[in-house]
Amino acid sequence: MEQEHIGNAFKGLRNRLQSHPEYGACTDSFALATLVQGLRIEVTGPTGQVILTDMSKGLGGGAAAPSPAWYMRAAASACTATVIALRAAELGIALDKLAVNFFSSSDSCGMLGVGTGIPAGPLSVSMEVQISAHGIDADELKNLVSWGIEHSPVADAVKRAVPMEVAVMVN
Repeated sequence: MEQEHIGNAFKGLRNRLQSHPEYGACTDSFALATLVQGLRIEVTGPTGQVILTDMSKGLGGGAAAPSPAWYMRAAASACTATVIALRAAELGIALDKLAVNFFSSSDSCGMLGVGTGIPAGPLSVSMEVQISAHGIDADELKNLVSWGIEHSPVADAVKRAVPMEVAVMVN
């Protein structure tokens, strides 16, 4: 029942956007990061969402919460898994297992300004997807995963350069 509900909602929204693509463009909700203490940051959203971040003790943090970079990897994993599950529901595929693991490799020299030409962000990223569905062949599941990765907003943001505007307000 839940999968059917998800599939119908997905199909309905897609049909509306196919008829009226102008409804698809929107401004996403904000995420406001505020320094709490030391390197502990509280991030809030417009409807009361809250996450906390912190850095490792080696960097001077308290290690009381995941780092912002971990949340990026978590977001890529969760978003990709969500889009795969949405597409599976639309296609009527009952997934027995879906797990998405997102990895990255970085060089801390970039974030700390040591050396030149070293990016502050990940140097490489990779994803591992475990998926199974009774009665569905491997090629169909691989196509489902490919579709999910291609349409995952967070995975897309990670793999594609997105222009960023910055406004600085000094109080």
